[in-house]
Formats: sequence, structure tokens, C-alpha cells
Amino acid sequence: VQIRDVQLGSFTYNGTTVWDQLTLEAGGSGADWQIESLRYQRSDIDLALSGRVETRGDWPVDIVLSGELPPPYGEQWSVDIALAGSVRDLRFDGSSKGYLQAQLQGRVKPLDPALPASVGVTSPQFLALDSLPETLVLNDLDLSLEGSLEQGFKIHGNASLPGSEGPVALGLKGLLTRTGLTGLVLSLEESQPESAPAGTVTLEGQLQWQEEFQAEGDVTLRAFPWYSLIPGLDKPPVTLSTLDGTLAWHSGSYNADLEAAVEGPSGPARLQTRLEGDLRRLVLSDLSVSSGAGSLTGRAEVGLEAPLSWDAQLQLDEFDPGYWVPALTANLNGAVTSTGQMTSEGLPEMQLRTDLQGSWREQPTELAVTAEGGPGNWTLSELMLGIGENRLEGEGRWGQSLAGEFRFELPEPATVYPELEGSLEGTLSVAGTPEEPLGQLQVNGQAVRWGTAEADQLRLQAKLEQGLSLAAELVAEQLSAGGQELEQARLQLDGSSEQHTLSLDARHEQAGLTLRVTGGFEDGWSRWLGQLGEGRIELPEEDMVWSLDQPASLAWQQ
Repeated sequence: VQIRDVQLGSFTYNGTTVWDQLTLEAGGSGADWQIESLRYQRSDIDLALSGRVETRGDWPVDIVLSGELPPPYGEQWSVDIALAGSVRDLRFDGSSKGYLQAQLQGRVKPLDPALPASVGVTSPQFLALDSLPETLVLNDLDLSLEGSLEQGFKIHGNASLPGSEGPVALGLKGLLTRTGLTGLVLSLEESQPESAPAGTVTLEGQLQWQEEFQAEGDVTLRAFPWYSLIPGLDKPPVTLSTLDGTLAWHSGSYNADLEAAVEGPSGPARLQTRLEGDLRRLVLSDLSVSSGAGSLTGRAEVGLEAPLSWDAQLQLDEFDPGYWVPALTANLNGAVTSTGQMTSEGLPEMQLRTDLQGSWREQPTELAVTAEGGPGNWTLSELMLGIGENRLEGEGRWGQSLAGEFRFELPEPATVYPELEGSLEGTLSVAGTPEEPLGQLQVNGQAVRWGTAEADQLRLQAKLEQGLSLAAELVAEQLSAGGQELEQARLQLDGSSEQHTLSLDARHEQAGLTLRVTGGFEDGWSRWLGQLGEGRIELPEEDMVWSLDQPASLAWQQ
């Protein structure tokens, strides 16, 4: 019997395409059959089968299957598999190239109702999705499945991930049945010298899908460097020492109870929270962060549907942010609330309210902030910061127009900046637009000392006008610095970045100095060209005056 050139067009069953084209060419006599070509095509799937089949005994076969499959990414995914043995006991051995570069082998008994089978896959390197980072490439992948449809299939897998701090061993095992995956264990372990304990993370649980998808599990982490699996992320200042939690997913909703221990710059801390939610929202309740430097408790709700939104209320009790950022060491009590959502520009639109009291650098401290806004439009309706006797107050607006009034009084500036002594007070007014800002600054100081420089009186006046033109004057009375004393020093700056004048006038009981420099920046701020247009030294007791004979050129380049 010879079957020549059988071609079947598109076949659809219950609205589902079974194939786009099926062709067959075969021949044989008696129990011996030779399949010259059996080709199956559907969408991007193109498979071809050829070989010999004997229709006697256990039906011996010797068949080659090859074809192209649609890769999740990339341009190619091809398979070549040799099938041998018999229909009763079928063995296969082959390879996969392109998307999955791997060797395949296995065995199956198709006529046994229990369908016993074993499958093995080995690959030198595999990345499931091109959107995954390079640190999640599976190196030396070895995956096996063995069992039966009746008893389930045992899964066992090993691979290595190229973490940024060294290879991470991955292990997988479980039992796959028709209704779910039980005894699931997914583990990660960093490679460390034998003398050092290895960081690990383990997820144990089960998945069920007989009626609806359900999942339950426990997660355990011990000093695992999770950041090494995120490219470009350095070790954070706060390290995760331990994490224990229970996770569950039922009927489209999930919940988790998590407890963690972290190590910060100033010592350990513990975190606890409960997570509940679904694909639309996430609620963090019973949130608690406690350490030897106080605690933070509260609740937060995150809306996961576009646009992303949040609503958080936090309560601080003797809380020290210096645990996380040493420069912010403090002792704070009070409330922080924030609500908002992300906009289409990728920036937040939010409201923030902070009302904190406590101490910073052993000084009584209070902070009150009320702000709201979104992309290109922010309003600061209240700002009040008090540290000891020092005060900063103000309000402002940033949008199509600018407005702001800020006031500060620093009778004890050393409590804020240890190298600064004396007393300072001042005001800042802001107006105009972001493209054409206007402003005025006034600062007055008494008995001001900064490092080795000190002045009995200090006055600063600055005004930013249209065209980004600045007029500023700094006057210091009874100034001493570097072992020298001056009765008065006056520094003036007038003009724009392109054209400005800087003048210095210094007076000593035995001498006077006057300098005037003019110039401007070019090529942005990378080069400055100008000249010393005036230079004058007066010695009254000697009745002498030294003057610059002619302007001297000056230049600076970055």
C-alpha cells in the first residue's frame, strides 16, 4: 500500500484550530510501515515526523521528530527527537536549540493506564524570559520528572544563578499530580568558603488547581544576599538577617504574615506585618518596626490597579531614623500620614502631613509639614522646624508661578551645625515663574564664628531680578580670619552669569584694599573670561596709594 501526497486543509473543532495544514506520505505492506513524511502545521508550530513502524507484537518504532516551535523571545526554537523502542515502551532522546539549548531524554509507556514516564532536561544555560535580569540565568540546569499519572510525578531540579556576589545554587523538588503540586521545596543557597555560613532562602508549600487555583507556603530566609540577584544594586545599609513567613492564595485573594530581623548601622531591628489583598489592592496591617532606638507602627493600603495609589498612617514612638541613615540620628514621636497616586507622567500626586516631636542631637525638636501636589504643581502650606531655640517657618508654591515666604531664627546655630556659632536670622521671599524666578534674601548675624573665621556683625542682602540678574552684598564688621583682623569687609556681586562684576572692599586700621573683577561664563558654566579692572591699596599712615596701572586679563576653564 502506498499513500501519496495526502493534504488536509485547516481543521477547527469547537471554535479551536486543531491544525492549519496536515500532510502525509507513507507506504508499507503487511506489518511493516514506512512514514516518509507526516507534517503538522498550526500558526508558528511546524513539526515533521518520519520513520518506521511495525504493527505486530508491541509495535516497534524507529521515528525521528523535528520541527520549529514559537519561542517566547528570540528568532528560533527547534527540536530534533529520536523515538525508539515500541508503542508499549517508548524511549526518546534528542536536543533543543535556539530559545532552549538543551538535551532531552526520557521514557514513557503510552498503553499503561497509569502512564508511567520519566523525562530529563539538561541545559548549559537558559533564560526563560528576555525581560529577566542576567542574574537569573539558569546555568548548568538539570531537571528531571519521574512517576506516573496515577501516582504523580516527582520533580527534581538543580541549577546555578550568577549572583553579583558569586554563584547561587538553586534547588527544586515536589510531586506533580493531576490536581496540584505538593511537597514543593524551592531553595537558594549562596556559594561561600567552608569556613563561612552560607546564606539561604527556602520556600516550602503546595499548589492546588482541581477546582480553583490555591497556594500555601512558608518562606524562610537566613542571611541570604537577595540584592545580589538584582543587577546594579549594591549591598544596602540595612541588611536582612532573617525572614519567616506564611503565604496563602485562595479564591483570588492572598494573605501573609511576615516577621523579619534586620541589621542597621546602629544595630538590629525587628519588623512584623500582615499582608492581605487581591489583584486590585494590598493592605499592610499591624505594621511594626522595633529596635533599641524606638518603634514605628501603622497601617498602609496600596491600590494596585492603574493608577497605583496608597494611603498610609504611621505612628512613631521614640523612633531613631539614624538606625537607617546615621546622619539622621534623632528621637522622634508623632504621626506621619500620606495619601496619593501615580500619574500618567510617572510622578506622584500626593498629600503629606507630618507632626513630630522629640530630640535631635540632644536638643528638643519638632517638625510639622503639610504639603500636597502633583506633577508641576506643589503647595507647601505649612513648614515648621524647631531644634532647640532655632526655628524655621514658611510656606510656598511651585507651579506655573512661584510664591514663598520663609523665615528663620538661629540663636544657637551650633546645635544644627557644630562648626557655626553666634546668632543668625533672616527671611527669604520667592516669586516669578520656574523659568524666570525672582527672590530676595536677607540675613543678619551677631558674633558669628565659622571655623577660624569670626565677625562681630554680618549682613547679607541678595536680590534675584528679571533675566536671572543677581545683586548681592555681604558685609562683615570686625572680621578676623587666618590671624588677620579687618575693621570691615564688603563683597558685592552684580549682574548675570554672562556678564557680572565682583567687588571687594576691605578696611584695616593701617591699610585699605579695593578690587573689582568683571567677566562672564561661556559655554554654559565650563569657562569664565574676565579681567581685574581695578586694584587699589591704601596705606594712610605712610600716605601711599598703590593702583593697578591697567586691566589684567583672567580666565578659568573646567
